[in-house]
Amino acid sequence: MFSSNGQILFSDVNLSNSTKYSNIVLPNCFVGSTQFISSLGVITLRKGYEFTQQHKKFDVPTSDGDWSLATVKKFGVQRIFKIVLERSTYFCTSSHRWLISTRRGLKSIPTVELKHYMKIPYRMCNTESYTHIIHIEDTGRYEGVYCVVEPRTKSFTLSGGELTGNCETDLLEFQNLPVFMYNV
Repeated sequence: MFSSNGQILFSDVNLSNSTKYSNIVLPNCFVGSTQFISSLGVITLRKGYEFTQQHKKFDVPTSDGDWSLATVKKFGVQRIFKIVLERSTYFCTSSHRWLISTRRGLKSIPTVELKHYMKIPYRMCNTESYTHIIHIEDTGRYEGVYCVVEPRTKSFTLSGGELTGNCETDLLEFQNLPVFMYNV
Protein backbone atom coordinates (compact mmCIF):
# COMPACT_ATOMS: atom_id res chain seq x y z
CA MET A 1 0.00 0.00 0.00
CA PHE A 2 2.87 2.43 0.66
CA SER A 3 5.57 3.38 -1.81
CA SER A 4 9.25 3.61 -0.88
CA ASN A 5 8.84 7.35 -0.20
CA GLY A 6 5.84 6.91 2.15
CA GLN A 7 3.02 7.87 -0.21
CA ILE A 8 -0.26 5.99 -0.51
CA LEU A 9 -0.59 4.47 -3.94
CA PHE A 10 -3.56 5.86 -5.89
CA SER A 11 -5.09 2.49 -6.68
CA ASP A 12 -4.76 1.17 -3.14
CA VAL A 13 -7.20 3.62 -1.54
CA ASN A 14 -10.07 1.59 -0.06
CA LEU A 15 -13.33 2.87 -1.47
CA SER A 16 -15.66 0.25 -0.01
CA ASN A 17 -16.63 -1.26 -3.37
CA SER A 18 -17.37 2.11 -4.94
CA THR A 19 -15.43 4.18 -7.43
CA LYS A 20 -16.98 7.35 -6.01
CA TYR A 21 -15.05 9.11 -3.25
CA SER A 22 -15.76 12.67 -2.03
CA ASN A 23 -17.51 13.60 -5.30
CA ILE A 24 -14.57 12.32 -7.33
CA VAL A 25 -15.07 9.47 -9.77
CA LEU A 26 -11.85 7.51 -9.98
CA PRO A 27 -10.54 6.62 -13.41
CA ASN A 28 -11.40 3.19 -14.77
CA CYS A 29 -8.52 2.37 -17.03
CA PHE A 30 -6.53 -0.08 -19.15
CA VAL A 31 -2.82 -0.30 -19.94
CA GLY A 32 -1.76 1.72 -22.99
CA SER A 33 -1.30 -1.31 -25.26
CA THR A 34 -5.00 -2.23 -24.97
CA GLN A 35 -6.68 -2.12 -28.38
CA PHE A 36 -10.16 -0.75 -29.04
CA ILE A 37 -12.41 -0.24 -32.05
CA SER A 38 -12.68 3.31 -33.42
CA SER A 39 -13.48 5.19 -36.61
CA LEU A 40 -9.67 5.18 -37.12
CA GLY A 41 -9.67 1.36 -37.09
CA VAL A 42 -8.44 -0.87 -34.26
CA ILE A 43 -5.90 1.22 -32.33
CA THR A 44 -4.20 1.16 -28.92
CA LEU A 45 -5.28 3.45 -26.13
CA ARG A 46 -1.80 5.00 -26.24
CA LYS A 47 -2.29 5.86 -29.95
CA GLY A 48 -5.79 7.22 -29.22
CA TYR A 49 -4.27 9.43 -26.51
CA GLU A 50 -1.66 10.76 -28.95
CA PHE A 51 -4.46 11.53 -31.42
CA THR A 52 -6.43 13.29 -28.65
CA GLN A 53 -3.34 15.35 -27.73
CA GLN A 54 -3.51 16.74 -31.28
CA HIS A 55 -7.01 18.03 -30.36
CA LYS A 56 -8.71 15.45 -32.55
CA LYS A 57 -11.67 13.23 -31.71
CA PHE A 58 -12.95 9.99 -33.23
CA ASP A 59 -16.04 7.81 -32.98
CA VAL A 60 -16.35 4.55 -31.03
CA PRO A 61 -19.10 1.89 -31.06
CA THR A 62 -21.08 2.06 -27.80
CA SER A 63 -23.40 -0.10 -25.72
CA ASP A 64 -26.51 1.20 -27.50
CA GLY A 65 -25.24 0.00 -30.89
CA ASP A 66 -24.49 3.49 -32.21
CA TRP A 67 -21.18 5.29 -32.74
CA SER A 68 -20.33 8.26 -30.55
CA LEU A 69 -17.62 10.92 -30.41
CA ALA A 70 -14.82 10.13 -27.91
CA THR A 71 -11.31 10.97 -26.75
CA VAL A 72 -8.64 9.08 -24.79
CA LYS A 73 -7.14 10.41 -21.57
CA LYS A 74 -4.15 9.30 -19.53
CA PHE A 75 -4.75 8.66 -15.83
CA GLY A 76 -1.35 8.22 -14.22
CA VAL A 77 0.11 4.97 -12.90
CA GLN A 78 -2.15 2.44 -11.19
CA ARG A 79 -2.11 -1.18 -10.00
CA ILE A 80 -2.95 -3.63 -12.79
CA PHE A 81 -5.28 -6.64 -12.83
CA LYS A 82 -5.32 -9.36 -15.50
CA ILE A 83 -8.76 -10.33 -16.79
CA VAL A 84 -8.90 -13.52 -18.88
CA LEU A 85 -12.01 -13.97 -20.99
CA GLU A 86 -12.89 -16.90 -23.24
CA ARG A 87 -11.52 -15.10 -26.30
CA SER A 88 -9.31 -12.27 -24.98
CA THR A 89 -7.09 -11.12 -22.12
CA TYR A 90 -7.02 -7.54 -20.82
CA PHE A 91 -5.01 -5.62 -18.23
CA CYS A 92 -6.88 -2.93 -16.30
CA THR A 93 -7.25 -1.16 -12.96
CA SER A 94 -9.20 -2.45 -9.96
CA SER A 95 -11.82 0.26 -10.49
CA HIS A 96 -12.44 -0.31 -14.20
CA ARG A 97 -16.20 -0.56 -14.81
CA TRP A 98 -17.07 -3.71 -16.77
CA LEU A 99 -20.46 -4.12 -18.43
CA ILE A 100 -21.91 -7.44 -17.27
CA SER A 101 -24.85 -9.14 -18.97
CA THR A 102 -27.58 -10.06 -16.47
CA ARG A 103 -31.20 -11.22 -16.76
CA ARG A 104 -32.24 -7.58 -16.26
CA GLY A 105 -29.89 -6.15 -18.90
CA LEU A 106 -26.44 -4.63 -18.57
CA LYS A 107 -24.95 -3.89 -15.18
CA SER A 108 -21.73 -1.94 -14.54
CA ILE A 109 -19.35 -3.33 -11.89
CA PRO A 110 -15.68 -2.72 -11.02
CA THR A 111 -12.91 -5.24 -11.73
CA VAL A 112 -12.61 -6.14 -8.03
CA GLU A 113 -16.23 -7.38 -8.02
CA LEU A 114 -15.93 -9.61 -11.10
CA LYS A 115 -16.62 -13.30 -10.61
CA HIS A 116 -15.58 -16.36 -12.57
CA TYR A 117 -18.00 -17.04 -15.46
CA MET A 118 -19.83 -13.69 -15.35
CA LYS A 119 -20.95 -12.73 -18.86
CA ILE A 120 -19.50 -9.74 -20.75
CA PRO A 121 -21.46 -8.69 -23.85
CA TYR A 122 -19.71 -8.42 -27.21
CA ARG A 123 -20.54 -7.53 -30.78
CA MET A 124 -18.78 -8.90 -33.83
CA CYS A 125 -19.96 -8.74 -37.43
CA ASN A 126 -23.37 -7.42 -36.33
CA THR A 127 -23.79 -10.39 -33.99
CA GLU A 128 -24.52 -9.74 -30.32
CA SER A 129 -23.52 -12.36 -27.79
CA TYR A 130 -21.41 -12.62 -24.65
CA THR A 131 -18.15 -14.10 -23.43
CA HIS A 132 -17.44 -15.55 -19.99
CA ILE A 133 -14.84 -14.41 -17.49
CA ILE A 134 -12.37 -17.25 -16.96
CA HIS A 135 -9.85 -15.75 -14.52
CA ILE A 136 -9.18 -12.52 -12.59
CA GLU A 137 -5.72 -11.88 -11.13
CA ASP A 138 -3.99 -8.99 -9.34
CA THR A 139 -0.65 -8.80 -11.18
CA GLY A 140 1.01 -6.67 -8.49
CA ARG A 141 2.37 -4.48 -11.32
CA TYR A 142 1.90 -0.74 -11.70
CA GLU A 143 1.67 0.79 -15.17
CA GLY A 144 0.53 3.95 -16.90
CA VAL A 145 -3.16 3.71 -17.72
CA TYR A 146 -5.42 5.24 -20.35
CA CYS A 147 -9.11 5.12 -21.11
CA VAL A 148 -11.63 6.17 -23.72
CA VAL A 149 -13.93 8.95 -22.55
CA GLU A 150 -17.28 8.69 -24.31
CA PRO A 151 -19.76 10.93 -22.44
CA ARG A 152 -23.09 9.82 -23.94
CA THR A 153 -23.27 6.12 -22.96
CA LYS A 154 -20.00 5.90 -20.99
CA SER A 155 -19.05 2.82 -23.00
CA PHE A 156 -16.82 1.66 -25.84
CA THR A 157 -15.81 -1.56 -27.57
CA LEU A 158 -12.52 -3.40 -27.02
CA SER A 159 -10.70 -5.00 -29.97
CA GLY A 160 -12.17 -8.43 -29.18
CA GLY A 161 -15.68 -6.96 -29.54
CA GLU A 162 -16.33 -6.79 -25.78
CA LEU A 163 -18.42 -3.85 -24.62
CA THR A 164 -16.99 -2.09 -21.59
CA GLY A 165 -17.50 0.98 -19.45
CA ASN A 166 -15.29 4.02 -19.81
CA CYS A 167 -13.71 6.60 -17.55
CA GLU A 168 -15.55 9.42 -15.97
CA THR A 169 -14.36 12.52 -14.23
CA ASP A 170 -16.40 14.50 -11.74
CA LEU A 171 -15.26 17.81 -10.21
CA LEU A 172 -11.58 17.10 -10.76
CA GLU A 173 -9.84 16.75 -14.10
CA PHE A 174 -7.40 13.83 -13.95
CA GLN A 175 -5.62 14.71 -17.23
CA ASN A 176 -2.24 15.17 -15.52
CA LEU A 177 -2.82 12.91 -12.53
CA PRO A 178 0.44 12.19 -10.69
CA VAL A 179 1.52 8.67 -9.83
CA PHE A 180 0.34 9.10 -6.23
CA MET A 181 -2.87 10.55 -4.86
CA TYR A 182 -1.59 12.22 -1.67
CA ASN A 183 1.13 12.13 1.00
CA VAL A 184 0.68 10.69 4.50
